[in-house]
Amino acid sequence: MNSRNDLTVSDLEKLLAKKKGNLTKLERERDRLASKLNSVQRQIDQINGTKTVTLAVPGSRRMLRAKNKKSLHTHVLELLTENKKGLKLGELNEKILARGYKSKSSNFKNVLYQTLYHSPKVVLNSETHRYGLKDVKTQSSK
Repeated sequence: MNSRNDLTVSDLEKLLAKKKGNLTKLERERDRLASKLNSVQRQIDQINGTKTVTLAVPGSRRMLRAKNKKSLHTHVLELLTENKKGLKLGELNEKILARGYKSKSSNFKNVLYQTLYHSPKVVLNSETHRYGLKDVKTQSSK
């Protein structure tokens, strides 16, 4: 080949094809290793009796979501039952994550807010800005 400044279109196409070939080879290797890692993780989980969210193989389109034993709504109701005075959104956020709840959301606080907003059992005290459980008497009279 000529010097870098004197490359023809044909030379450039050959260089590009070579780089694409190397890229494809590396991507296949990455996918193979990710698949092997997932297999090893499943074996570890089987021995420990646990279940870890498997890593998504980069070639696949499906990303696995975090799985929790209890729903977010259940965690909220349990925490609000334990805290009769109610909890602020930030406090609920910290306590739920401290309980081991897993989420892949980049804005978990918003997910929590939506759960609180749509729950018929939860009410916001506008004076204290604390969420609490609705009064049982109030619910049955509606």
